[in-house]
Amino acid sequence: MGLNINKLESGLLYWMENQSPITLESITLFADAYEDYAKDAVATSGGSLETYNKQAVIDGLASISPGGSAGSGALLFANALAAFWVGATLPPSVVDESIDPNILISALSAVFSNISETSANWYAEELAKAIDIGTRSVTTVNPTTTPPTEGVLI
Repeated sequence: MGLNINKLESGLLYWMENQSPITLESITLFADAYEDYAKDAVATSGGSLETYNKQAVIDGLASISPGGSAGSGALLFANALAAFWVGATLPPSVVDESIDPNILISALSAVFSNISETSANWYAEELAKAIDIGTRSVTTVNPTTTPPTEGVLI
């Protein structure tokens, strides 16, 4: 299948339209949207996503506060999404390098700091773009080939 940014955008829009103030339920809705998108990941080194750490996203966002800065929110989201991929498998491939949080922090900070935009559609689209770029930075390796085949997520 492969990663589908439109699927992510739809999931993020649903999250935004159905979240209450920051609660475990709203954090779980975000994690669900990301999981639904990420489950379609395919490694160019071979394999589809089988194991991952959704709970790491929920745990990573548990300390978010509504009054935080754009930068602190971006840091929390970037680290939570990176943790999703730590130890992930796409048999016969495994994740070699998770998301580089720095890639996401910059992109997410720009979205989170745009307080003039009030459209949930705009935020969902921009968040999806940033998250998709970060997710596609994940590298994989297939250790069953000689030499091991390196890849990325598509």
